[in-house]
Amino acid sequence: MDVIFDTNPYRFLAAERSYGETLDLVQKIKEAQRQRGIDSWMAPTVWLELFNHLADENDPHFAECLGATVASYAHTRIFGRGRNYRLAPRADMAAAQTLFGFSDQDENHIIKDFDQLAEIIYFEPTAEVISQHRKQLEVYRNFLRSEEEGFMMRFTENAAIYKERYSQEQNVVNKMRAKSVLREMYRGYALREAARIGVDKSLLTEKNVEALTDHVEKFFPAPFQLYLSIVERLVQNPDLNIHKKSQRNWYWDFQMLFYISKNNSTTVVTDDRDM
Repeated sequence: MDVIFDTNPYRFLAAERSYGETLDLVQKIKEAQRQRGIDSWMAPTVWLELFNHLADENDPHFAECLGATVASYAHTRIFGRGRNYRLAPRADMAAAQTLFGFSDQDENHIIKDFDQLAEIIYFEPTAEVISQHRKQLEVYRNFLRSEEEGFMMRFTENAAIYKERYSQEQNVVNKMRAKSVLREMYRGYALREAARIGVDKSLLTEKNVEALTDHVEKFFPAPFQLYLSIVERLVQNPDLNIHKKSQRNWYWDFQMLFYISKNNSTTVVTDDRDM
């Protein structure tokens, strides 16, 4: 069995604890997992969120996220075996690998850079070390904000379509949860991924597209359940502001849910109610 911790569990581990106390607790968790045959994996999305708070030392969550970075590194490291780690791909890359067998070497290099920065912080978790890597952290923060904005834009566009389609009907929620709607979303995502990695869509037959849609349904159904849940809220509440900070966190939730399905052995550990 594999586990991936969401951001908050690491923040809870580090909150109001010294680094030594945090690491002692992490080691107890790892030993308990070892006895049960559980391996820990790191989600790059979690490091992006933690690094986002480290980019500004005046951030109210700076100290907590510094400790959480130390905890997450220790939790997912296989010590005593060189630079060995269990680092999951980002959500889009997991989907591209599963659907098309596509591996982006530039992307792999970037997430290894995440690991290297976390390693530096682990061995010397000080404001002085953070300041030396401020520019790198700001690059990550800008990338993150761009990703959030892209997600919000796609969500807003799709919400408008579903709102127009269903807002005047009764039993809106049930209609939006119909298998045909979900299949439409799975299909759209598969085609978007094909375009993102440069697959020539003219070479995709209808049979190919249906097979890709089946794969999305089999391996990545969870994020789309969350997506529909969010759309339902907007349809039912026209005043919902998707761009508020609490709503922007849906981007993180959506990413994390790509790691779980009935067809793999991964469990996401989180306190997030939406997930």
